[in-house]
Amino acid sequence: MILPALAFAHLLQNTPAIDPNLAARYFQETEWASQDDGGKLWGKALYGPTMFIDPSTGDIVTNQADNEGILKPSGKVFVGKVPNSFAAANTSKVWAGVNWSVIMWPLPSLPVDRLRLIMHESWHRIQSDIGLPPAGTKNDHLDSKNGRIWMLMEYRALAKALLAWGPERKQTLGDALVFRAYRRAVFPEATANEDRMEVHEGMAEYTGFRACGLRNDEARFYIAGRLKLNAMKPSLTYAFAYETGPAYGLLLDQYKPEWRKDLKTTSSLSGMVTILSKLEVKTPTLKEATQRAKSYEGDELIRVETELDRTRQKLAKEYKQNLVDGPRLHLPSTGNFTFDPNAVFPMKGVGTVYIGSKIAEEWGVLEVDGPVLVGATYKDVWVPAPPATSLTKGATWKLTLSPGWQVVPSTRKGDYEVRKN
Repeated sequence: MILPALAFAHLLQNTPAIDPNLAARYFQETEWASQDDGGKLWGKALYGPTMFIDPSTGDIVTNQADNEGILKPSGKVFVGKVPNSFAAANTSKVWAGVNWSVIMWPLPSLPVDRLRLIMHESWHRIQSDIGLPPAGTKNDHLDSKNGRIWMLMEYRALAKALLAWGPERKQTLGDALVFRAYRRAVFPEATANEDRMEVHEGMAEYTGFRACGLRNDEARFYIAGRLKLNAMKPSLTYAFAYETGPAYGLLLDQYKPEWRKDLKTTSSLSGMVTILSKLEVKTPTLKEATQRAKSYEGDELIRVETELDRTRQKLAKEYKQNLVDGPRLHLPSTGNFTFDPNAVFPMKGVGTVYIGSKIAEEWGVLEVDGPVLVGATYKDVWVPAPPATSLTKGATWKLTLSPGWQVVPSTRKGDYEVRKN
């Protein structure tokens, strides 16, 4: 039956953005998975306050009430709406007096992927409670040519190690650790930064794999395949820990099931697996690392990444022209923004370009579909200057100002800034 347009529009307006019954089922799945774990992973239940959010509407469904009486009961769940200033993302976030695991709707259709995502964010909610508080580190070197080459070489060796046993695992895991050692020799600051990110995001993703219903061998097969697929991501700066963290974690499970009891914020997953596997890893020369890489089609990887680096250099010039040298709009920031960890472009000495972001601050909300430059200290944000006809809307961004704020010309000709009246 074909509905008249007005009737169809009426139905859409009365259809909840998030199906409460489906949300209730997902909450129940998560609670059961947490009960199956019984706190064995981290000594604390993973399931707790959880929020599903439709990022396009701000509609939310939660598994419990908030502490400010904003949410309304609806069957087995609670429903409501967050303000536009709420930056929707897969994360953990305090809102209305409750620390929530926040997951964007719609969720994955496959139960394994769905539980992996929810348990990932559940770990972020409890990580401070278990002595592993969040910390963001800069790993810009992983988007340079040499950083990418030797991280992707490590991916290839890790993928084989996850599926191997005995001498073959010793060889391939040893190769992965050698490639890591060479990369860290080239980038001395990498050791602490990579290790910290692997404890932060890597352990969240590891928890997702451990608590989604897969056995260790099934999870190792899964991440081995994903290491190959996600090697094609345009940025590794943040994304790498989602792969190497669970990979090393699942391997550590093979050597010492209770290894997590020794984990600290300063721990090195690769260092722990080196000790437990009784491997001796020496930092190789470039010649030695390149020779070892031949077993993983290293020559072809180097050729491809060299070509991709030329493309990145062209993109860097474009971003510099549009976001640094050209006319732009400046907004102050406290670092309250969301971004896609797979779409990040470091700009040495300037900051980081994020492709797509939502930034919520005292001055209002900036929604960006294209590139936005965030300064190195996260205190400044820039987008291309608006046209004179609309100071709150550019080709790839929209600005919703809070009362009392306006866009005004800045000191540099052609630039604008937000300023309180």
